[in-house]
Amino acid sequence: MNFLKKNSHHTVGSYQSVKEHKKLAISILGKEFIEYEGPIKNPIIVIPGLFGSHLTNSITGKNAWGTFNGVDLVRGFSDKELKELALPMEYNRPLKYCKDNVSSTSLLNSFDINLLGFHIKKSAYDKLISILEGTGYTDSQKELPEGKNYHTLFTFFYDWRRDITENAILLSEFIEKKKIYIQAEYERFYKIKNYEIHFDIIAHSMGGLLARYYLNFDNAEMPQDGSILRPNWGGSNNIDKLIIIGTPNSGYLDTCFELVGGLQMAKHVPTYPPAVIGTFPSYYQMMPLSSTKSIFYDKNQNDILNIFDINTWIRLKWGLANPNQDKYLKILLPELRSKEARRNTGLDHLKKSLNRAKQFTETMGQHIDEWPDNITLLLFCGNTIETSSKASVDSSTGTLSIVKYELGDGKVLSSSARMDERIGPDGLPYSISPIKWDSVIHLNAAHMGITESPDFANNLIYNLLGTPPKKLIERNINIIKSEKK
Repeated sequence: MNFLKKNSHHTVGSYQSVKEHKKLAISILGKEFIEYEGPIKNPIIVIPGLFGSHLTNSITGKNAWGTFNGVDLVRGFSDKELKELALPMEYNRPLKYCKDNVSSTSLLNSFDINLLGFHIKKSAYDKLISILEGTGYTDSQKELPEGKNYHTLFTFFYDWRRDITENAILLSEFIEKKKIYIQAEYERFYKIKNYEIHFDIIAHSMGGLLARYYLNFDNAEMPQDGSILRPNWGGSNNIDKLIIIGTPNSGYLDTCFELVGGLQMAKHVPTYPPAVIGTFPSYYQMMPLSSTKSIFYDKNQNDILNIFDINTWIRLKWGLANPNQDKYLKILLPELRSKEARRNTGLDHLKKSLNRAKQFTETMGQHIDEWPDNITLLLFCGNTIETSSKASVDSSTGTLSIVKYELGDGKVLSSSARMDERIGPDGLPYSISPIKWDSVIHLNAAHMGITESPDFANNLIYNLLGTPPKKLIERNINIIKSEKK
């Protein structure tokens, strides 16, 4: 043993070792780039997924989402709390104009639960932020660390209840503001004017849909006539790398179960009723694509259910179309005195949400021959947990039942994350997707656990710091020379 310690020429490792090392590893070269601060290291934008932002009433300052107390978890949510979380419904009024005083106020780093005097935190995005801070990025939500001159890590938190395209347009505005900030800092510290800022974006779950919409369309709105929007690739002007984590690019089946039966965030806690969840346009936009043929009638896989048709929901008495939800509609629509008026408003909101979702999924699923050559598109997804894949509905009762599971992260199938369009054993064995992935990394992790994995951290750091952008814009070689030492 003494010889091994003293002899610097002795090799390490074994041809026979099968040990698995679950730790973060950064090379010496990587550590040098971690310390680097300057124009060739892109700033980062993090986009959380569904439920990933705190929601607060801007008038009262009270929490609408993100902090839960023991009373809520024991007796259930109050009428006031349910109304606070639900989006307003207005008959014959476009979804984008149905607004309330609730807005997103911060990233949900962790779920805060106050129970019987104990304060419990369940991890959400704190691990991801910690990885990025450990890689030299400076979080704009915190004070600058000693030795750093400006912030390089920005979080786009948003009202995840709303239409995904609305939030993508807000992301466009957010990016423009951050570009101005970074350009000013580069001019101040490096004497470089009007530097062409590019961001690397890390988007989880629904945030990946939002980021993809921005990449394809920038701040363009989908047509009011319901037609498909064609890409202008405006977002590609501001992105070098888009890293997507566990995103339901082909939708996920649990959205349907929750829209029909309500949302229960964890065992032994109250359920948010379907009428409340049904007010969120974003939920419908993550239902399984029609092409996946995910739901069929009476276990007949050839009798496919049209999930975007409101008549389907009325016939099966689902969600906002379920007459039993009127007791919650009374809470959400207190100004409407008659059951008929409440039902008409609920059905109107449902129809608008379904139509919008159909347009969104068709727009996002279109095949495009030419993609911008300056974007690196990387996917992380779970691929080892049984995940809902196919469901059958009883045509007489409307009851949904899972009839098939496939591999995923427990919420999102890996095939959905890849947007894999392979049709089965008679088709080609290779992955077919309208998304031009540069790399797909499968991990043994659950939906929120992907960012907890050391394999995720190691691959993320390498792809951020160890691989150059595809197309280096004229970032003059003189830039590095002009930087302050």
